[in-house]
Amino acid sequence: EKIIKGHGSNIHSLPTAVATPTTRTPASTLPPSHHETDSFHDAFPFLSTSGVAMHDELHSAQLRKLEHIIRQLRIPDPPPASHSCLSKRFRILEIGTGWGSLSLMLASRYPHVEIDTLTLSTLQASHVHFLIASHSSTSPSSTVRDRIRIHELSYAALRDHFPAWRGSFDRVVSVEMVEAVGKKRGALEGYWEVIEWALKEQGGLGVVMGITIPEGRECTVKPVSYVREVRD
Repeated sequence: EKIIKGHGSNIHSLPTAVATPTTRTPASTLPPSHHETDSFHDAFPFLSTSGVAMHDELHSAQLRKLEHIIRQLRIPDPPPASHSCLSKRFRILEIGTGWGSLSLMLASRYPHVEIDTLTLSTLQASHVHFLIASHSSTSPSSTVRDRIRIHELSYAALRDHFPAWRGSFDRVVSVEMVEAVGKKRGALEGYWEVIEWALKEQGGLGVVMGITIPEGRECTVKPVSYVREVRD
């Protein structure tokens, strides 16, 4: 994982049925990976952290990972109700919605947190809508459904679609998304630029978690491996 603080700063490595608003990227502008992502989910639905058939150990590991990421986000406690000047929402941008576990945990745990989450997968967006609706039906007083906004939008299109978001977010979080950025020249740089662009200049902090393979090990595996196929 990595933490980023503010604009132009260094990146520091760390150890290792209620609808919510949705923004959609026009189909003509979606990259090929959009369709590949949904096909992958059709083939591997058990990867959802909310799946009832998930093995206990894997489920526990996923929860530990999410808890670790939440700790690294260093979200402050909500201000006292009497401090009206401090009642502004604490904004988080999530690049890569996944199955919605992180955004739902954050919104449920921190009543002052507001989340905008990006995904290219219609299937994932629908699943998160379902999770939020289920949560709202069991907790009618909860404001979670009002504080999670799902956008079917590429991070690369963020600046064009929401120019006013520049420097608007207290936190940016991206879990296992950096691997999907691709090898095209400038793609990785563009990814970091969007994160820096979205973060507040004062106090802004980003947490990026990625899956890696030791370079030496990759050189020894067969030329066309499953991991390389998925990654490329």
